[in-house]
Amino acid sequence: MKRKFISTAVALVIGVSAFAQEDQIENAEKAFKSGDLDKAKSLIDQIDITEKNYYTVDPELVSDFLFLKGNVNKEIGKTKNDDDALVSAAVAYAELAKLEEGKSYSAKNKETGDYEFFANQGAYDTAMATDGYKKGKVKDIKDYHSAEVKPLVEEFALKFHQAAIDAYNAQEYNKSSDYFVNAYRMYENPLVGRSDTTLLYNAAAVSISGDNYPKALVIYDELLKMDYTGITTIYEATDIKSGEKQTFATQKDLDMQKKFGVVENDTSYVTKNNQPGIYRSVGSIYLNMGDKLEDSDSLKKKEYYHKALEVLEEGKNKYPGDYDMLLTLGNTYLKEGDQEGFIKTMNEAIAQDPNNEVLYYNIGVVSADLGMKEEAKNAYKKAIEIKPDYTDAYINMAALILSREKEINEEISALPIKLNKANRAKLESLKKEKNGIYEEAIGYLEGAYEYDKTNEALLQTMKNIYYALDRNEDFMRIKKEIDALPKA
Repeated sequence: MKRKFISTAVALVIGVSAFAQEDQIENAEKAFKSGDLDKAKSLIDQIDITEKNYYTVDPELVSDFLFLKGNVNKEIGKTKNDDDALVSAAVAYAELAKLEEGKSYSAKNKETGDYEFFANQGAYDTAMATDGYKKGKVKDIKDYHSAEVKPLVEEFALKFHQAAIDAYNAQEYNKSSDYFVNAYRMYENPLVGRSDTTLLYNAAAVSISGDNYPKALVIYDELLKMDYTGITTIYEATDIKSGEKQTFATQKDLDMQKKFGVVENDTSYVTKNNQPGIYRSVGSIYLNMGDKLEDSDSLKKKEYYHKALEVLEEGKNKYPGDYDMLLTLGNTYLKEGDQEGFIKTMNEAIAQDPNNEVLYYNIGVVSADLGMKEEAKNAYKKAIEIKPDYTDAYINMAALILSREKEINEEISALPIKLNKANRAKLESLKKEKNGIYEEAIGYLEGAYEYDKTNEALLQTMKNIYYALDRNEDFMRIKKEIDALPKA
């Protein structure tokens, strides 16, 4: 039986359209029932009912349309193993649920005698304020089909969730990520009403495993915008029969099973906050994307490093005590060329981990690059104090001390050939200073040698310094060790 149609402007035009839409729905339904899914989908796609005009058409007609659209796509998805079709089905069902949770606004057009539906309260109030309408009605839209499709959407959610796990186990990471996202969207559907954001978190992590960094960034951005933390309370107890651990959604569920004597040894704990890790992951992704670019693409590389800095600074401001965040941020400063920012961040990390020799060593390296020799020496000394066998710190300290040698040699070369008394005194002073840096440096080189006797570059440097200091015994000893090294 034909339903009463409605209009929002010219009754005849809209009326014909509404009748046409109803006919198209009926034709699509006949094709669907006969098993001609392609034809049914083609007819459905031609029907001019969209989210923009849902509420200006008879809600029952829209409900029938969305129900059929969902059913057609569901069957296509099942028969053709088409995940996109299943997603389309779920979207149609979600729109159906949203529609049937809303209100309809209608009034009788005095001129045409037909009822018209209005998109919202505002449009309805505007119409009723004129002389053109009467017998206004505001009422809840009936549950025409929502109850029927609820179990279908739950089925989709479980299907995609399991498919995500299976694809992950098969190392099909990009496919697994898509399935995790689909599962999340299904659970979020108002017909299911369970927003499991952990699925989105998994989707992002799996995308990284599949080297799909752009997709991971999109998902992480969504998680940060919704302020996802992943913090939840887990309720556990031991199944008395099997002895296995059981997990419960709520304390009430656990207490019920305990009351029935099904479980024992119950406990609960709060999971960790995943949000700091998201900030770190986003920063690391941008760093990675920048590192992969050629040096010729320096502007894009710098853009990625700058994005990494932005998100990591935001994360640090929100979680100032996150040690790993500081390390990632420090590395980013270094990549962007901000060495002072690196040192500042490493000092913040040291405040949290004062016995980490690597932090001091890194400060030493960057301070030396910046010409901050005393700061570098102090940092290397601290690294060696914490880790007495830190050979790289010994070697770098010696290299820093020996860096003055080049300047001394240049000053000696600049002296005139014929020396007066003042110049001779200057020469002797420079030679004495050079011997002093050799003595200081060799002490650190011997420290490295104590823990690494096969480093040929180290041994060669020691040999040269012993020679310059006229320490012939040491010179010959090191020379023999060099000669005894295996040849490449």
